[in-house]
Formats: sequence, C-alpha cells, structure tokens
Amino acid sequence: MNSRMLLVLLTVFTFGCATTESQPVAQASQAVRAMTNDAAATTQAASHFTYKRKIAIAAFRNDSMYGQGLLAADKSVSIQGNGAVVLVGEKMDPYAKQAYDDLHTHLIKSGLFMVLEYKQPVDKNAVTAGDFKIEQSKDLMGVDAIVVGAITQLGRKTTGKEGFLSSTKKQAVECQVSVRLIDVKTGRAFYAETGAGEATTEAGEVMGFGSKASYDATLTDKAISIAVQNLVDSIVKSLQAREWKTYVLDIQGDQIFIGGGSSQGLKAGDKLAVFRQGKEVVNRQVGTTMNLPAQKIADIEVVSSFGTDETQEGSVCKLVSGKVPEEEIANIYVGLQQ
Repeated sequence: MNSRMLLVLLTVFTFGCATTESQPVAQASQAVRAMTNDAAATTQAASHFTYKRKIAIAAFRNDSMYGQGLLAADKSVSIQGNGAVVLVGEKMDPYAKQAYDDLHTHLIKSGLFMVLEYKQPVDKNAVTAGDFKIEQSKDLMGVDAIVVGAITQLGRKTTGKEGFLSSTKKQAVECQVSVRLIDVKTGRAFYAETGAGEATTEAGEVMGFGSKASYDATLTDKAISIAVQNLVDSIVKSLQAREWKTYVLDIQGDQIFIGGGSSQGLKAGDKLAVFRQGKEVVNRQVGTTMNLPAQKIADIEVVSSFGTDETQEGSVCKLVSGKVPEEEIANIYVGLQQ
C-alpha cells in the first residue's frame, strides 16, 4: 500500500514540474483557410505576365469597439456616436494603421502594383455601403482603383479549465478586416471582401508548477496580420482581372509618347493597341452613366523608355498600323492587344 502511494506521489510530482505553456499561434478559421487556399491556387494558376497596375490605399478605420477606451483620451482621435473611430489631423488608430501597413507591404511585395497613398478622409459608408466620394486630384491620374478598409471586428477572450490538481488558461484574439475596391472614375465599389484571423496562446499549471498566463499584447498584432493576409490573394486576383490602361501623353512627328515605363514592366519591342473611348451614355435601367464599347484605332510598338522613377516614367512608341489622331488624345487610351 505504501509503495503504491509513493508511486502515485512521484507521478504527480513529475507531471507537476512540467511546463504546459504554448507559444502564441496565429491562425485563420477552417473556412477562411479553405477560401484563402482556393484563391491562392487560382491566382497561381492564372499567373501570367502583366504590366503593373497603379492603386491607392486610403487610411484604414477601426470600427470595432476594441481599444477605444484608450483612444478616447487621445485628442487626435474622435469616437463617433456609432462607435466608429475617425481621424482628427493626420493620426490614425494604431490597430487600423497596422492593417493599413500590412496590406501596403503585401501589395508592394507582390511586384504587381505601384502603391500610392490616398490622403483624403474616408467616411464609414465607403467601407460598408453606398458610393465613395472621391476628391479628384492629379495624384489620382492613372490610378486603377482605391482600396478602402476597416477593422470591423476585434476582440479578446480568455477561457480556462480548473481541475483538482491542474488548471489551464487560453487567450485568443479574433479579428475581421473588410475592404472595398473603388473605381476612381465612377466612385462605385466593384469588389468587396472580408478576411478573418485568430491568434491564441495557452498556459497551464499542475499542483502549482508550470507557467502563469500573463496578458499577451502581441496576439492582437498577429490576429490583424493573419486577417489581412487572408485578403491579399483575392485582392490581387480582382485587380489583375481589370483591364490594364495607360494614356497618350503627346505626339511629336512619328513618335507617340505614353505614360508608364520600365517600372511598370514596359520594354522595347512590346506591342500595344490604341483605343478610342466609347461614347458615355446614361443607363436608365440603373440610373448611372456608362461607356459604350471602345474602338481599336491603331497598333503601336514600344521603342524606348524615359524618366527617373515610376511616377515620372514614360515610353516612346512608333506607329505600326492605323492612325492616332493628335486632336483626340483626350478621348483615347492605350491597352493590351486583344
């Protein structure tokens, strides 16, 4: 009997000395992982050479209630009656800024976009519903789309179990980030998506031995990052599906100058097409304006490029076939040959 009791005590003591803490893990839900994997597979399968698109990212918002108690003391942040956090001056909610920075970094690293900042204030409705009011400026010339986004859900929960000799404590942060892609010309959203992410950590004790589950501030950062990552593939796919365009800058003799150079992937020998924009008409079915199909009027070939950076670059082209009327420069654009 004494031998059995001694064996039990030794077993308990051995397990009690073990540490059961797990490192923080960032993960998405099973449904989100499946969606992301499908999008990544589709993007990879459809990957082919294309010229860079020019996009702008507007300041993200934090429309969740998480962290707003601390932000209320910051005079640079205003909390509205509907719970939305907006900017006062140039300071952005720190969680929203992280989501913005993460997306900015991912899109640049893709090598498919020239990424600019859209510095005008963003109304909450631009992310959730309705049209987007765009303050037109020369900085938006040639921009294919504006990305607007918000953290729509962000929360932390702590769960635990307590037994006779042991206890465990689990911390989890869940995040949802929503984005919309806005057509610069019409101000209407042509794509919307939501990404979700979760980060967890767990610690436990047995008979007083083990680790304490202290507050882990990094979980919030990890949850936001994984939520943004789950959006990237679908955003890239949607933007790449849009027609690539550039514009005629000037015509001098037999030289045709167009916007975009080597930073966008243009090189000598590339063959492009010139289109006359279709007439703008009112679609009475939905009450908005639209353009009739464009008409191809010429084929051109890139001869050389010029400029010092991606915002100042252009290319010199020669006419291969057709005609590019100088008086119609404002009504024509350059695209890929069909």
